[in-house]
Amino acid sequence: GKPDTIIHKILKQIKIQIQDNGEPMKGVNSIFSFFSKIGLPMAIASSSHAEIIDQVTSKFDLDQYLTIKHSAEHEKHGKPHPDVYLSTAKKLHISPEEALVFEDSITGMISAKAAKTVCVAVPAPQHTNDPRVCISDYQIKSLDEFDQTLWKKINK
Repeated sequence: GKPDTIIHKILKQIKIQIQDNGEPMKGVNSIFSFFSKIGLPMAIASSSHAEIIDQVTSKFDLDQYLTIKHSAEHEKHGKPHPDVYLSTAKKLHISPEEALVFEDSITGMISAKAAKTVCVAVPAPQHTNDPRVCISDYQIKSLDEFDQTLWKKINK
């Protein structure tokens, strides 16, 4: 019906925007290569539509790193519900407590903590001074601040 057509048009526009103007978050490549070197399975668990996730991972050449890509569109409830993280952990054959999540939104942080994962906040600009960021276990200003020291602290 009609609503599907509208959603399709919106998704198409978003994909064009990503292709033409999309920029990766600062430090994306360094964090993926960090975890890749230590052989950690990686996943994307996103509120975005699967089509959008695919567009982003293909544009920035991230598929080589990813074991799982999972969209909350396939869940009964999106973030802040924990479902997308619980399903992703299950697909990775780990318990949620063994998962390390990087989140840039408050809604995502709530979702990650509700799933009992370890959450590192990398707040998007609009959330930088939001006191709710403290619900995450660790806070960094940018992905390239993540290093061996923090990894050791998380893994103690």
